[in-house]
Amino acid sequence: MRTCTAAEANLLTGYLEGFGVQPRVVDASGSEISRDHVSSHTSPLSVLVRDADRNVAIEILGDALAPLTRRRVGTPVERLGLSIRACAVSPFAPLGLVLAPTYLMRAAREGTRPREHASTLAGIAACVPTSLFYAFAFHGIFLS
Repeated sequence: MRTCTAAEANLLTGYLEGFGVQPRVVDASGSEISRDHVSSHTSPLSVLVRDADRNVAIEILGDALAPLTRRRVGTPVERLGLSIRACAVSPFAPLGLVLAPTYLMRAAREGTRPREHASTLAGIAACVPTSLFYAFAFHGIFLS
C-alpha cells in the first residue's frame, strides 16, 4: 500500500479500471472515498485492490510506475553541472574548472548519468581555453 495525492489516486484508479480491475480509494483513517469525491481531498490517499487482483494490479502498474520509482540523480550534481555550463564561456571559466573535479566524482558515484551530462563535459572542455584566454588577457593588461 502506497499513499498518494488525489491526482495520483485518480490516475491510478482510472488506469486500473481501464484494465478491468476495480480499485478502492481510502483516506488515512481507512474511510472509503467515492470516485466522484477523490479530487476534493487534500489528505494522503491510498488505492487498494482485492487480494485476487493484487498480482494483476502490480503487473499493470509496474510499467506505469517505473519512471516514478527509478532512482533520480541528486539535484546537487545537476546544479554543479549547470554552474559549470554557465561558467564555460565567461570570465568565471576558472570557477568552472574548480568545480569540475567535484562534479566528475559525484557523477561517477551515481547509478545513472545526470541530465545534460554530455553538455557539462563540453562545458568543462570549454572552460580550459576560456580560462587561458582570460588569464593571458588579464596578465597582458596589468603587466603592460
